[in-house]
Amino acid sequence: MQSKLCRHPLVILLLITDVCWCYVTLHPDYVQPMRFMSVYENETVGTFLQSVIFEDNEGQVAAAVVEVKLSTNELIFQKIIKFEPFNKTALNVLLASPLDREEIDLYTIRWQYNDQEPSGPTIKTTMFFTVLDVNDNPPKWQIYPDNSKVEVNETIEVDSFIFEAFADDPDLNEGGSVVYYLDQQTVDEGVFYGNTTSRNYFQVYLKMPLDYQDKTSHEVIIVAEDGGGVPDYFPTFTTSLRIYVNVLDVPNKPPQFRNLPLIVDMEEHLPVVGTVKSTRYGQLCIWS
Repeated sequence: MQSKLCRHPLVILLLITDVCWCYVTLHPDYVQPMRFMSVYENETVGTFLQSVIFEDNEGQVAAAVVEVKLSTNELIFQKIIKFEPFNKTALNVLLASPLDREEIDLYTIRWQYNDQEPSGPTIKTTMFFTVLDVNDNPPKWQIYPDNSKVEVNETIEVDSFIFEAFADDPDLNEGGSVVYYLDQQTVDEGVFYGNTTSRNYFQVYLKMPLDYQDKTSHEVIIVAEDGGGVPDYFPTFTTSLRIYVNVLDVPNKPPQFRNLPLIVDMEEHLPVVGTVKSTRYGQLCIWS
């Protein structure tokens, strides 16, 4: 009697083919996809970022990560993230290196994972790792007078321009905006005032007349403050700039006698030595 199974050899071939395909080419896949990830730049090394779970239709363990590589610059290799096994089919993703958005704000990290079977396929994956900004930089003065000094004549008029300064902040959004104001010490002195221009430069002007005989140098303190203010991620930073305005003497006043009036007691009939100047009161003389 002929077997029913032998009457259908094509069925047997198809079954065997299907089993072989399943064993050789099925690869592990994500249960929790991790193609995009973002983290604030001030997170500490070792911070937990995400868990990744793998499985495939064969139920084989597939959590063996064999490569983590920064593709932005192969010569400057950094391991930004690291993988720690959580169990047989899961990994925890941890931050492995300090971040600085002002240096690199996007990492393209290529890594691969294997089916546990030696003959199983290796799957390569690309993950885009975005570094989010926090307000971690104070404003930095970029433009200001050389040697932090300015020289002006004492005869300069009120409302005259003295100098200008500019500060920049590499942070984003409000954290990167800069406002200026004069320090309270400069305000109290009352000699100068300032305005912010449309280019966000701070210009200093003379508010009251200068006098070399009264004061030869004035200190102007400007404060640059960024637009942070939200606690933790966005504190507010300030930085100060000190400029010395030196007053130059100008011969704009006649000589003045000091310690006047001068009264001297002298004996009469002293011999005249010389006449210095005639006055309406007589002659100004010097006696020996």
